[in-house]
Amino acid sequence: MKRVIALIICAVMVLSLCSCAGVELPEPTSEPTAESAPAPAETPEPSEEPAAEEAVFETGERVFINVEKTELTELAPDGSGKLILTFLYETPVVYVEGNEEVSSMINDAIAMEDERYYSGYNTDNGYEAGYNAMLEAAIDNFTYAYNTGKDIKVDFSKVRKVDITRNDSVLSIVYKETTYTGDPKEDISVSAMNFDIATGELITLEKLIPDMDAFKNNVSDFIVEWMPDLASAVGVETYTDVILNSITDGNWFFNDGLIVFAADFSGIGEGAFDGVHYFTLFDSFLDENINPVYLPRQGGVSGTIEAYSQQSYGGEMEIIDRVVIDEGGQTVYLVVKGTEIDLQIYDVEYANDSFYATGLRWACSYVTDGVIQLVCNIPNGMPKLAINNKYSGEDDSNMLFLTSDGAGGVSLADDSISAVG
Repeated sequence: MKRVIALIICAVMVLSLCSCAGVELPEPTSEPTAESAPAPAETPEPSEEPAAEEAVFETGERVFINVEKTELTELAPDGSGKLILTFLYETPVVYVEGNEEVSSMINDAIAMEDERYYSGYNTDNGYEAGYNAMLEAAIDNFTYAYNTGKDIKVDFSKVRKVDITRNDSVLSIVYKETTYTGDPKEDISVSAMNFDIATGELITLEKLIPDMDAFKNNVSDFIVEWMPDLASAVGVETYTDVILNSITDGNWFFNDGLIVFAADFSGIGEGAFDGVHYFTLFDSFLDENINPVYLPRQGGVSGTIEAYSQQSYGGEMEIIDRVVIDEGGQTVYLVVKGTEIDLQIYDVEYANDSFYATGLRWACSYVTDGVIQLVCNIPNGMPKLAINNKYSGEDDSNMLFLTSDGAGGVSLADDSISAVG
């Protein structure tokens, strides 16, 4: 009997991975209640069962990520000062504590991905889309607008943002590329790399899934079940090939313990399936069908995180990392007591009565009784940074906003905070 795979399909306009649901952690097991022993003369005393032990989080190698940004801009050749091109990409710089070799292997692979993005070499769509090609297209577009006097958009852009969707024994790096060349809508693509922290090697589907043929066929069946119009658009005889071609290395990633495929069906059905479609495989399937070495670390965590100004921090705990967001900014100490896992610092913006994460700045796989020294500007009444401490308490994630009291004091506030100013 074919195993049922739980799949969810999401057509997402904006990738917001920092808010995805995480893996449920096991509840601590309470100790059994002791029972009165019967009289020894009548019945032998039952053997005492050992007390159940609470699961302890497996710390493993600690992984730090700092995100660097490269931004290139070009102005119009007529000297008007008009912006015609923004070319931006973010680079995660990885440090595996105590393992320089693995750190170098991962960063070398990331550097090759940066080169691919900048040069545009080996793009899936078959044409050059790197910096030089974008600049040439932007100049041609501006020249056309200048010579004809037509009122068309001349500000082309290509932006690649990065997010970390799993950070423990496995590191998943997700890239979202957004390209605008004057069309009515932007072109969005998603790619990813997944690394084994123990070896520094890329995790391929072949390493991850023992029986790829059966896996692909099952996934194909369920995609069609959820998207029946796709089969109609491409034809019954060819839809399987179309779907299987979307299950490749480079378009999948771990989201905590789950696996997500980012499929692109652009051009099918006259644009009816344009955009990125996300297919999530849940742990009910993965626990039995993927290499167990890639399953998430198990165990409960219990910790707190608080913010202190330089004046109020007592300096009693070890500083594990220094994160500079704004040179010359205020020094803040983020103090973790107990264990917090998958800590992340994000830029945030306020719009439509809510805060939104706009860019990852720093991440760490876990902190136990340690301090992050943060250098940043903290506007009064309008948080610009948030700390995402996943699996805090009973919540899957907990976004805490760094705020100032206007007199040098700092604190962390939850999402009930309202922006002022």
